Amino acid sequence: MVDIRSIAFLLVGILFLCIGLYLFYVQISIYMQGAATTSWPSAQGTIISSTITNFTACYSTKNGENCYPAYRPSITYSYAVDTVSYTENTISLGHVMSGNDYSYAASEVAKYPASSDVSVHYNPNLPSESVLEPGGNGLSTAFVALIPILLGGIVTIVILKGMLSVRRLNRIPPQQSNSKKV
Repeated sequence: MVDIRSIAFLLVGILFLCIGLYLFYVQISIYMQGAATTSWPSAQGTIISSTITNFTACYSTKNGENCYPAYRPSITYSYAVDTVSYTENTISLGHVMSGNDYSYAASEVAKYPASSDVSVHYNPNLPSESVLEPGGNGLSTAFVALIPILLGGIVTIVILKGMLSVRRLNRIPPQQSNSKKV
């Protein structure tokens, strides 16, 4: 008979596996979108504003909420495609642009000072979609999704193996004693 705990662990393993596969799919999609930007045409643009946005990021723990200061580079630029003007703020696709590292946000802002000219790469099928840095960086975060995939896969395999072993043991008849009764 299969133990209810084995079934629960199996379901948790399958859940981790599914979550990991979903996260991996999302990150690979972002990476593919970022990779596609390398073939986009470019237009001359101008940086409208370049600032650091301060905000408070919070996450929940078992002891309550934990908050910390976070920083995001806020770069707004304009460009024109076929006489139509656009304003956008995407630096790159698949790239985490905020965190608790002020120096990172400052270095991004320093690369794009206000009123400077920039090369803007835009989607030829949807010119309002653009980036300053083509290529993206979603692949490194895709590998983070491998952690729940591996955990879920290992738990699922171990539990299934254990369940099959229990089944096999239940099917083997008890061995007969070789001694004769007198």
